[in-house]
Amino acid sequence: MEFTVDPNTLDVKKALAAGKKYRVIYERPACIGAAACVAVFDKRWEMAQDNKANLKGGWKIDNDVWILDIDDLEYEDLKTSGEVCPVNVIHVFKLETGEKVI
Repeated sequence: MEFTVDPNTLDVKKALAAGKKYRVIYERPACIGAAACVAVFDKRWEMAQDNKANLKGGWKIDNDVWILDIDDLEYEDLKTSGEVCPVNVIHVFKLETGEKVI
């Protein structure tokens, strides 16, 4: 599945106004339960009863895809979560430009 972030949408503008700089998009249905994200950053990730990770504090959109807008404080940890995911289901975008970081 391909994701994009449009910096001109109302939800992105609201997130930017609230001091958020990045958007994490998590494709939960494709998670294989490796728990690498949990090992890296258990403040935002936890394993659920179905052996898939949950993104704590995020909100669900279509097809069990989750979104979380973050600031600089959590950026490195969530970026690393995406880097260690063996199935690449954690995506991080810059809100201001829509550029995909991972």
